[in-house]
Amino acid sequence: MRLTMKKFFIAASLTLVSLPLQSQDQTNTPPGDQPNAEILQFKDWAVRCAQRDTETKRSCVLFQRIALDSGQTVLSVTAAYPADSDEAAAVFRLPLGIFLPAGAAMQVDDSEQINLVIQRCDQRGCWASLKLDEKTLGLFKKGRQGRVGFNNTAGKTIAVPLSLKGFTAGFNQISKDRK
Repeated sequence: MRLTMKKFFIAASLTLVSLPLQSQDQTNTPPGDQPNAEILQFKDWAVRCAQRDTETKRSCVLFQRIALDSGQTVLSVTAAYPADSDEAAAVFRLPLGIFLPAGAAMQVDDSEQINLVIQRCDQRGCWASLKLDEKTLGLFKKGRQGRVGFNNTAGKTIAVPLSLKGFTAGFNQISKDRK
């Protein structure tokens, strides 16, 4: 099935946001109230796999959550393969209170900046998707450190560090699990 870019981002957002909601508000440890969820740790990333129902294959997502010492989530990133797509996508959850017209951007090591389009905000945060094409996926796999930047409402740029340690192994795991 060939998806247009707009349909791809809608499908990616809906699929990725619906799968990892419980894991994004917790540390990278298994949720206690989900007996069928399996969490595998890959350095700074984790893979969460769960069986949605008896008729579907299990769904796996790769995620990382960055939080303040207080436990408040500053950034979470989830990567997976949306249903009916052969290309992976990442969904970034940014904090509320950011300056939306400026958008957001991701940079891996010293590579060129990748613009993130903020698609919507709700009570949990603001959401942006990124298609993980071969070039972008290659950057993530070879990179050591990412930075996700956005502006607060006062116009100050905030850059949140995103470790890429374990991304390759975790992504290989979700790729293997979808086959």
